[in-house]
Amino acid sequence: MRNNFVNIFNLIILISFTSASKLIFISFDGFRHDYIEMYDLYNIKKLFLNEGVHIKNGLKNAFTTVTFPNHLTLATGLYPETHGIVANSMYDPNLNETFYAFTTKDNDTKWFAQNDLTNPIWTLNQLQNGKSAIIGGFPGANVPFKAQRPFYSEDYKNQLDWYEKINRIISLFSNNSINLGVLYFPEPDETGHEFGPMSNEIKKILRDIDLILGYLVIRLQDSGMDDVNIIVSSDHGMDTASFNKSIDLSDYIDVNLFKSYGGLTQINIFPNDMKNLDFIYESLKQIPNYNVFKRDQVPERFNYKQNERIGPIVMFGDVGYETFRANRSQFNWKSWKGDHGGDNDVLSMHPVFIARGPIFKKNFTLTKIVNSVDVYPLMCHILGLKYGVINGTLQNISHLLVDDYTFLNFGYMIDNLLNMAFIILFLFLLILFFRIKTEFVNNKNKFTFNSTTTRIF
Repeated sequence: MRNNFVNIFNLIILISFTSASKLIFISFDGFRHDYIEMYDLYNIKKLFLNEGVHIKNGLKNAFTTVTFPNHLTLATGLYPETHGIVANSMYDPNLNETFYAFTTKDNDTKWFAQNDLTNPIWTLNQLQNGKSAIIGGFPGANVPFKAQRPFYSEDYKNQLDWYEKINRIISLFSNNSINLGVLYFPEPDETGHEFGPMSNEIKKILRDIDLILGYLVIRLQDSGMDDVNIIVSSDHGMDTASFNKSIDLSDYIDVNLFKSYGGLTQINIFPNDMKNLDFIYESLKQIPNYNVFKRDQVPERFNYKQNERIGPIVMFGDVGYETFRANRSQFNWKSWKGDHGGDNDVLSMHPVFIARGPIFKKNFTLTKIVNSVDVYPLMCHILGLKYGVINGTLQNISHLLVDDYTFLNFGYMIDNLLNMAFIILFLFLLILFFRIKTEFVNNKNKFTFNSTTTRIF
């Protein structure tokens, strides 16, 4: 009986903490997971690695390892083949239209809400009575999902000073306007592309990031908001790029036979005439250092074939290889020393994951593989949200949580812990009621028997 009371108490504690938790989620675009080991980042090591949690090899992100697909994966817990943003540029044969990630005209539901499963964390939070704020150009931030827009959203073009971004999100938490804040920073991606991941310029921009994270933690502490949890992550890593590892497709095939979408590292190929599919496929397969698949033959580990926006032919090079239709020599290689977008098993493509706050352990490093789709159920757990069908799982990332927040053995079998707690409490009170009633009836019968006996004698 005592163990049952303890389990019920622990369950109620778990729920009360979870439902009251606040969260700041920050994405630094292109923050490679091992930058924190390669460079001296004092605040990150002290405030996050020592006082929080860290995934050693970063997140195994979604294929293809580029900005828009992976930010939507972080925000929804779905792989690109499900949420529909399969590349930074893509073609939809049903719409007969083309999407380009960094143009505002394409920020609408026909691209971002391809199916009803897509439910970003900021939307889910508001549908369950929370309020969300997004500051910066987080992909999809300006798109209405489920007829919802964030309570507060600004700076989609990333023109605000970094410190002003922090000040505004702190202000929103200070007056209890929000329980979820999402921040997006375009660095170190821009610097990584221009100068490469091993450059002095990357070292400098990472120190700026280190300073801004230190500023955030100090502002929260000075404002008496140590109860706010912080997750810092990214969409992808970065590796070196050069002319020596680049090809022109025109050297291998007549590029007028097809259209191509995607990026320089991975492309989706749509033949102009499907009669030429096999010829195009066989020609491209002859290119050394490249992986070429028909869509239905893409290996399962990529989770990248169940969507018509994925080309009938999928092609990507080994790490560092860049793909052009033609004229690669005319590209501005002087300002292009780094890139990303290929195989998500390659560690240099993995983004960082660090976190701190009352829900997380301290000075803890997780060495197992964690997928980027697992971040969404973690955020839902922190905010006390119930989510629908997703590709991620909380169990895969729950090792980062302190003991008071971990699931009980039977916790994985129930959808809503709050409902279960009330059911257990109700059953306990019901049993107690019947026990009292039974004792009352027994005592009454005993009294009646004694009275009757007295009258007989």
